[in-house]
Amino acid sequence: MKQKGKMNHSRFALNASVFLGSNATCNSSACLELASEKKYKFGLGVLMIFGTFLGIWLNGMVIILTIRHKFLRIPINYAVVNLSVADMLSIVIGLCPAMDANLQGYSFQSTSFCIFQGFCLALFGLVALWSVAVCAVERYLVVCRPFKAIQFGKKHAILALLFAWLWSTVWTIPPLFGWSSYDVEGIASNCAPAWHRKDWKSRSYHTCLFICCFLAPLTIILLSYGKLIGTLRKVTETRTRTRAESQVTKTAIIMILAFLLSWMPYAAFALTKVVKPEVIMDPQVQSIPMYMAKTGTIYNPVVYISLNKQFCHTIEI
Repeated sequence: MKQKGKMNHSRFALNASVFLGSNATCNSSACLELASEKKYKFGLGVLMIFGTFLGIWLNGMVIILTIRHKFLRIPINYAVVNLSVADMLSIVIGLCPAMDANLQGYSFQSTSFCIFQGFCLALFGLVALWSVAVCAVERYLVVCRPFKAIQFGKKHAILALLFAWLWSTVWTIPPLFGWSSYDVEGIASNCAPAWHRKDWKSRSYHTCLFICCFLAPLTIILLSYGKLIGTLRKVTETRTRTRAESQVTKTAIIMILAFLLSWMPYAAFALTKVVKPEVIMDPQVQSIPMYMAKTGTIYNPVVYISLNKQFCHTIEI
């Protein structure tokens, strides 16, 4: 597989000797800038230690509890477990190397690892996004039952998750073969689709990716939960709505808000770079939406565990 385009390392490779203990080619302004950036990266790395630990612990808890307790292994929970698996993989392959890079003060990995990491982070991120969409659709089908002859079951849940993985893979493979590329982003401690590239191939890919892998699932999520809430309101008027259904709705709304909080800034940043590639952003500013997107690995299990009485019961046991 050939990756087209050069790695965007120039700014961070500049005076790399500062990090290695040599200042032979370093002028004062460059040294001050790099020293400031190194402090920023170190502070971010310290925060990432806590975020990484929390993400692994919380997502691991969802996975382990589901394995240990049979009553949690119901089809409607498959998407949530899949979400935790995708988040866990994102932490291990994405956050851990980025955390180490920030703490050590270096700016990039090898080209091959950057491509691998960029592909994996894009894949797991899209799988997590589509898992939330699948979760929304499943809850709509279970509660509203628009197709009364169809009983939602294990087969439907598995097929939905297979779609999430296959569709996400379809959209993360093209950069490996020249339709855009994977490159360093932000402060260059991790890699992602090369939003900064201005050629038509990259811009067309990023536009399609934005529509098919952000707007599409977001629309599905909003429509599904909108229909769900509308149905539950009608049921409320007849006073037959159960507490469990009310709790599901509350969980769904909070998960959507958490999802938007983590992913909307990154999507807005990516769209800005696609529409106006001439816009120049400071790498430290670029890193803010990038790391906000990673906070979803913490939001999701917190929301699900805290608002799901079955999970809370297993923790109390």
